[in-house]
Amino acid sequence: MRKILILIVAVFALNACGEKIPDQVIDTTEIGKDVIGYKGPVPVQISIKNGKVESVVALENEETPKFFERASVILGSWNGLKVEKAKKLEVDAVSGATYTSNAIIENVRLGLNAVQK
Repeated sequence: MRKILILIVAVFALNACGEKIPDQVIDTTEIGKDVIGYKGPVPVQISIKNGKVESVVALENEETPKFFERASVILGSWNGLKVEKAKKLEVDAVSGATYTSNAIIENVRLGLNAVQK
């Protein structure tokens, strides 16, 4: 009886560690259409593999290339993090490209919240 109870507790403990998140790619073009950088929307594509953020890639946008290049340094901030940890990550905006970097950050937040479990 004691062994069965230990086994049941172990199974619940494993399940409590979190659900397996399937590999997926999230495109924030639609869900982030109202998130405006300096000149317009700044959509991103987030790749999830093995429950972690594999990459965040900027999609086509109307931002000034010079400013977008400055802001794009934050795109790798979420790479390698488990989805739940990535959701909680606080990334600072880039000075000199504040609107663009804030739009990237918000699009990543929206995309991570849209991850299917």
